[in-house]
Amino acid sequence: METTISNIGCRRKYRIYDYEMMDKFDCDQRCCSKQHALQLLSAVTKGTTAQIKAYIARCHNCLTNKDQFDRTLLHLASSTGKVKIVEWLLEQIDRQSNIDDRDLESGWTALHRALFYGQLHCAHTLISHGASLSLLDHEGLTPLDLVVYAPQKSTDRVFCNAYTWGDNVNFTLGHNSESERPAPEPVEYLRKNNIFIKQVVMSKFHTAFVSISGQVYTCGHGPGGRLGHHTQETTLEPTLVESLSSQVCIQVAVGRDHTVFLSEDNMLYSCGLNHSKQLGHNPPPDQCILPKQVNTKSLKNKKILGICAGRFHSVIYTHQAVLTFGLNAGQLGHQKNTRYVCTMKEVTTLNHHSTFMVKSVVCSDAVTVCVNTIGDIYVLHEYQCKKITARWTDIKCIQVSGGCLDHDMVEDVFSTKIADELTIAVLSSDGKVFTWHGSCPVLKHCLWSNGQLIISEIALGSSTLALLTSQGQAFRGSISTKKAPVSKQSTIVHQSRKESGSFSVSDDFPTITLQDLLDRHDTQQAYLEPIANVYRAVQISVDNKGQNFSVLQYQPQTDLTEIPEVVSSQMCQQFTALFKGTSEDDNLHDLVIQVDRACFAVHKYILASRSEYFRNHILEIEKNTDRVSPCILKLDKDIDVDIFKQLLTFIYTDTCDLITIGALQKQISKKCEDCDRPNAYNGTNVGQTIKVSTFARRKRKELSENKKKDSSGAICPLKCLTDLARQFGVESLSKRLEMLKIDKAVVMYKNNVNVKLSFKIENLQELYDVCIRSDDDVTMWCHKCVLVARVEYFQRMLTSDWVEHVTTLRQQ
Repeated sequence: METTISNIGCRRKYRIYDYEMMDKFDCDQRCCSKQHALQLLSAVTKGTTAQIKAYIARCHNCLTNKDQFDRTLLHLASSTGKVKIVEWLLEQIDRQSNIDDRDLESGWTALHRALFYGQLHCAHTLISHGASLSLLDHEGLTPLDLVVYAPQKSTDRVFCNAYTWGDNVNFTLGHNSESERPAPEPVEYLRKNNIFIKQVVMSKFHTAFVSISGQVYTCGHGPGGRLGHHTQETTLEPTLVESLSSQVCIQVAVGRDHTVFLSEDNMLYSCGLNHSKQLGHNPPPDQCILPKQVNTKSLKNKKILGICAGRFHSVIYTHQAVLTFGLNAGQLGHQKNTRYVCTMKEVTTLNHHSTFMVKSVVCSDAVTVCVNTIGDIYVLHEYQCKKITARWTDIKCIQVSGGCLDHDMVEDVFSTKIADELTIAVLSSDGKVFTWHGSCPVLKHCLWSNGQLIISEIALGSSTLALLTSQGQAFRGSISTKKAPVSKQSTIVHQSRKESGSFSVSDDFPTITLQDLLDRHDTQQAYLEPIANVYRAVQISVDNKGQNFSVLQYQPQTDLTEIPEVVSSQMCQQFTALFKGTSEDDNLHDLVIQVDRACFAVHKYILASRSEYFRNHILEIEKNTDRVSPCILKLDKDIDVDIFKQLLTFIYTDTCDLITIGALQKQISKKCEDCDRPNAYNGTNVGQTIKVSTFARRKRKELSENKKKDSSGAICPLKCLTDLARQFGVESLSKRLEMLKIDKAVVMYKNNVNVKLSFKIENLQELYDVCIRSDDDVTMWCHKCVLVARVEYFQRMLTSDWVEHVTTLRQQ
């Protein structure tokens, strides 16, 4: 970059960087020199179109030669927006593979680079020549993905749309057709009606959507009343649960055949089939078509933190207790002696410590998992309460799937014993995921096949793990399990407890330690694949079988339409500092105004920009004088110095004390006499009084004679300032003063006004005193005083001692 600064005629140059063409080099058509490639890429980034074409022609293999990062000329030309070079290179390329070559660092093609850097004209040229839109980079993103993908900024879930996909066998996706959806698609009914969702829960036969306003919408199979509608008809699109429209629901849980609702006022509702007594009503009905309130007197007005549901049971929890009801097949946390628990019953085995406080509870059809506030994880399974880890305080989220029910209790439902692999997934606050399997009872850290990912949300199906990253992307995959050896003693203890039928707490299960996590034997590989069209997700869910999915994505314009944090303009403060900091000793001012015995060091451009009077006289001075030292402009001695200082303050800052709303800060006591005001003239060897017409002198006398006093008899300072503004042609101040009035020494607006201080660089080109030249040879003339006032860099540069004093006038 080359910067040139001139100070009234003297120009001083400082070369920061000067690009010179490389020496000529020789090569043949098999050239694969990395050094040659680096020199060619440097030419593309710095040279003009003609220079680039001339330079790269020196290499006989310029089209395919790559640097150490596998970047070609087409990559760099597309990134820098050199569309002429892109077109020229594409004319030379005769193989498709050259257009879609990927670099080593990110796996980006030339089209990836063009779209990422916003070079749309280059992208259009590449696409028209057949560049692929479907090639993936190292992160699994296509070129178009880079356009819509951006790191997640918004954590606000207020404006989230629901997207669903899957096999849709039971019409749980909420679309208006029965066909499957291989990729996420927005639920049209919710989107068209501007219904924003904060929670989605899915089961085998139905799905529930909770809006931000607390309304619940359900879709899927209706028989049995699981949807909560007035009819039991199957519904393809989400339909409002009208019986709860007066309630504000904060959470919904779904089992295969029933739905549980939690309202804002701590009320619990349930509906659906009640074959397993999972609705919590007493006496238990066979089914409940509409949501019915559940008796919660046993809670003793304790706040319900959350709810969850499996196929045969329901769970609610408060800070102090976990309560379950439904079919007692080993997952409720109660002893085996009772087949059904019809109303909510506390799991007493969890309260073996007086300080036990519940943090969260999740469940599958056969397992209930509880996490307390000190980081202990308890598993209610097969009539046991197992503690699988202790004092893990950074647990963010936990999910569970699978498990085994007592076949004796469900033999009327399942003809054979069914036992899915019990899997628990734990998400830590630092974005790591750990899994625990019933066949391998040790927590293991998941290593992703896609490299290191920071996870923000997890969902678990029977055979599928769904994830959201901190960037809002979604992945799905499977976890490879490897059975760990289990000691014979542990097997005997486990079998004896199972046969006894008693429910007890087991503390001898393996626990996780830092050393375990650092050991490679306690890690497992997870194979993930990205989910298309998901870039702004904040929540993900999956049904029990892992066949249907949903995500909540905030709207693309959420971050774009946020009220930007715009810092208020500092222009007024900057020019106030310039005015107060200017003195006759500095080398920045170029004019001195003398009023009576007071002198004001000022800047010609600022005065000429704001005052017609000063503009005329300053331009005349510029024409008639050859001096480069600051001139002195003497004004009428009868001008009040305080009032004139207010005028100068307004010229610099667009405000002053006398027009500040509030109590009058300064009362002018100097009397204004009726006299003809002599014209201003130039002092210090200028010495010639400027003549004005008789008409102008008469108008000034009339203004002086028409001075009016306020109610107290003192001269009104606003009137004095108004006369001065008119005399010096400061129209903006005159208009502002017309909007003001003084009432009992308080300045107030007659009508409110909104003004803004501004200077235009193209005005008063005669007063240019600084020239800046860019590295691409663009010359910009500016005004030094404005640069110094607004930019600290120029203040240090143009007011420091190294700026030499000029003794000659610049040549125009």
